[in-house]
Amino acid sequence: TGWTSPGRDKDTLMRCCMSIDMPPEQCGEMMCNFSPESIAWRETMSSLELLQDYGPSDKVVKMGLKVPWLLRYMMSIPDEMAMRIVYRTDYPNPGDTSYVVVPFDVEKQVALESVGPMKIKSGVISPHPDSPGKTMLRSLDSANLSMMPDWGLGMLLKSHVSKQIGSMQRLFKASEYCK
Repeated sequence: TGWTSPGRDKDTLMRCCMSIDMPPEQCGEMMCNFSPESIAWRETMSSLELLQDYGPSDKVVKMGLKVPWLLRYMMSIPDEMAMRIVYRTDYPNPGDTSYVVVPFDVEKQVALESVGPMKIKSGVISPHPDSPGKTMLRSLDSANLSMMPDWGLGMLLKSHVSKQIGSMQRLFKASEYCK
């Protein structure tokens, strides 16, 4: 399920809740591991480079993005961007993994309010309450999507996000890392 709501200024808040057919530990690894090996299950990225390591669950990475030219132009998406990824296991509850991803200025060592349309991605990965071995992913993201019509945004959330997570899951399970 996905919901959108107007945010501050031109921001759009996007909330998703989905069931994923894999154990929470694997889903947490799939979503929060941004090592160079993770490129094997990230179809929207062409490269990943570790820039800063603040500890086992706090990294700054430079991501090369695979985005169609027209979308890149319309949304002012750069070819590469630095992001800080922080996650915590067993938070907010035992068995949960919480994460946040924000644009980052490596020179100044500060989080940025935005890069292109990207503002903040956050979520909680939890054991499914009714199905052992499955995961519930709940996310709340903020982005400047003012260039996209409302009908296009709904279509993007309904089709693209679930397909992207499904593809990521399939590629993760097939990766050498997972084996």
